[in-house]
Amino acid sequence: MSPASHASPRTEAPRILHIVASGGLYGIERMLLALLPELRARAWDAELACLGVRGRPGAEVGAAAAALGVPVRYARFARGADPRGMLDLVRLVVGARPDVLHLHGYKATILAAPLGLVRGIPTVGTLHAEAKQAVGVGAYVTLEGYALRRMRRLAAVSDAIRDELVSRGVPPDRIEVVPNGITGPAANGVRPAGSRDGPTVVAVGRLIPEKNVEVLLEAVRRLRGEFPGIRLLVAGDGPLRDLLAGRARDLGIAEAVTFLGYVDDVPALLAAADCFVLPSRTEGMPISLLEAMACGAAIVASRVGGIPGIARADREALLVPPGDLEDLTGALRRVLGDRELAARLGAGARERFLCEYTAARMAERYVAFYRGVVDPNR
Repeated sequence: MSPASHASPRTEAPRILHIVASGGLYGIERMLLALLPELRARAWDAELACLGVRGRPGAEVGAAAAALGVPVRYARFARGADPRGMLDLVRLVVGARPDVLHLHGYKATILAAPLGLVRGIPTVGTLHAEAKQAVGVGAYVTLEGYALRRMRRLAAVSDAIRDELVSRGVPPDRIEVVPNGITGPAANGVRPAGSRDGPTVVAVGRLIPEKNVEVLLEAVRRLRGEFPGIRLLVAGDGPLRDLLAGRARDLGIAEAVTFLGYVDDVPALLAAADCFVLPSRTEGMPISLLEAMACGAAIVASRVGGIPGIARADREALLVPPGDLEDLTGALRRVLGDRELAARLGAGARERFLCEYTAARMAERYVAFYRGVVDPNR
């Protein structure tokens, strides 16, 4: 395939090959599982390529996408820049003959962007998180930056990420803000039910330092006297799970906190919640926040990254400074102690979700984004 092969117009639906190096079914993967079927429903030939081995950890998104009717390919990477995996990736891209390569995450960007550039394939990417979230991989972020500055176009999931891309040297006219969206049960208006024994607080996310679950544990400890029977349910797994469980024991709240591990049905969990809380130090556009909004949950979240633009302060959520224990505890106290406030926030969040953050709305935005790539003179 030569660069010239992309110069002539196609009569069939444009083929978009999404490439991801997955670490499980988290934010990027869940966004793709919402987007790809919606694109295909709009006659865009969207496919998924996983940098991993079919059926093994890290390739779960492939199986999930295939179950939704999305064509899936695999480049069998064992680890890092595996030479055999790179050869597999070259063969995969040549065989797929995409009109556009769409890359997700720094690993896919580093490995696949040079291939797209060499072969003359219009190459784009979605930036799902601020670079500062990639703790301990500074060298990879630097390499990613070189690739980003040479790609045809970039989608940022929030204004904060767009601004960071500009600071990393990407020309502003190559960046478009394209918010995430979700589909499935969370989009069907599940109403929070609450708990008879005491208020239930739910947190969802990987157990990593950036999610700052430790400050939430301390807030729950402070609220136990005011809200007997309060429960904290933490959905998600990660390297800090044992440390956080130990911290809950040290605080004397182990019986009030349940670490659930990975949860398939987050909406069902939210349906039992009096409050959804997201105490992160940094965020891009968290899928868990959209799920909480779709369910009409009362939300308390950190004022970081894309969160304030999604769930606006005192309209769809109570927002607090990241890491501020006093403000976090106070916001939880307000939501748990004031049913009218909780209901108002939940209704506002649900309404805003339906207007801005459904999977269908996301797909409409990406269709416009792709048209600017495959038909730049449009």
